[in-house]
Amino acid sequence: MFKKLLNRFRKDEIQEQNVAEFTELSEISEAEALELIDEYKSKKSLSAREELILEVVSDVHVNKNKRSKPSKVESVEIIKKEDGLFTFQMSDHERHEPRNQSIALNDYDRVFWLNIIIACDGPDVDKGSYSQEENKTKNFGTLDNAKNDLKAFLQFYTPTRLGAPNLVYKYKLGRSAGYFDKTIELDNPSSQEVIDAVELGKLWVKNNVNDPEFLSIQINFFFSGHGFNNSEESGIVISDGDFSSAAIAESILSCLPSSEDCKSPCRLDLFLDCCHSGAVARDIMDYIYNIQEPEEKLTRKHAKLGFGKIFCSCLDDESSIELSDLNHGLFTFTFLNEFSRKSLISSKENKIGLRDVGWYSDLQQHPFMVDYTSSDSGLGMVKFPSMKLLNDKIKTELFNNAFEKQFNKVLESNDFKVVDGETVVNPLEITLGALRELRVACYSQETAIREKPSIRKAFSRKEHKNHELKWF
Repeated sequence: MFKKLLNRFRKDEIQEQNVAEFTELSEISEAEALELIDEYKSKKSLSAREELILEVVSDVHVNKNKRSKPSKVESVEIIKKEDGLFTFQMSDHERHEPRNQSIALNDYDRVFWLNIIIACDGPDVDKGSYSQEENKTKNFGTLDNAKNDLKAFLQFYTPTRLGAPNLVYKYKLGRSAGYFDKTIELDNPSSQEVIDAVELGKLWVKNNVNDPEFLSIQINFFFSGHGFNNSEESGIVISDGDFSSAAIAESILSCLPSSEDCKSPCRLDLFLDCCHSGAVARDIMDYIYNIQEPEEKLTRKHAKLGFGKIFCSCLDDESSIELSDLNHGLFTFTFLNEFSRKSLISSKENKIGLRDVGWYSDLQQHPFMVDYTSSDSGLGMVKFPSMKLLNDKIKTELFNNAFEKQFNKVLESNDFKVVDGETVVNPLEITLGALRELRVACYSQETAIREKPSIRKAFSRKEHKNHELKWF
């Protein structure tokens, strides 16, 4: 039955979609629907495509739910980006999702997503006394707030599904990134529970490698809780102790399909709202590089993994703050306040964006984001919001000088590898060094605002126009 459904919309070879040939799943006969349901339910495991087809057919033909068109009509502004692709810029909404959304897949987008999200109490959550309004570091953070962080960000990060599950798309138009996805949520897990979750992820990947649209996967690792960074290693803290960045990286690598099953590299995105998140991201990247680089000329067991977007709540030597009154970590709250279509409940009273985190946390925390899909430099496109507080005339010069200085510093120290005659440096190591220097440049302005908040320009959610292009 599955092949029958697919063959309605394509010939033996995948070809361009003809809208006239496309029939909604809701329009198949009840007999066909029942046959398909029986067939799928008899299987031990389903692919992501089969799960979605079964969900739609059961909803319409068994639960008798009629799928109507949205009643609300929204107007959107279309913006052409520097890469030539167009995005929709949309107004506020009841769902967390980006204000700018692409209508086509780019070269870095993946249709299959595996989301691993871990929320944890801080190890010192029951120690000390904090009022509802006080800042507290994530080692005193609560599970509820950590879960709020991840649920909101996962919703924000998962695009609205575009396309039909029973239609095979050859080109980049029509199908949204992450259309076929698996989300594994863990609350205060033990090490064994993380290992078990990874096994589930591996099984899901295995069930989807033969899908006609499968090229590779995107793995999204999200964590909210407490992180650590010492002279030996960095990592996160879960219910039974430390879980190192190396262990995280090893878990992620083990989920990858074999190199034979991938037609393109896989992608890893990170969202970390925890103390020392910059160190955790850096060391995950370092471990993956060290594993993959020596395999370049040998037989590769798993597909190659590259990096997409990395969201860190603070630098490697900093703590991340949680404010119970916001029901989120400070980074997650300000990120959603700035980027999401959904207005947070307390956003009207707390008019702060990412640029305000430095002074709001009493200079303890400076978030940053890196997009490795938007730059050919190897360092990615870096967003360091604290710099928005500085004079426009000096920002670009400061930014460029800091990165150049840090790169030269690494070269002079000989703290790098040479592979096939080329210098190999962890790009996040360069980025963190440069951002630590830029942080110092922001201190005086942040201190002044901390002492007299009225001198700052209060953040407004209306400041979102072209926000993805204005990185600092």
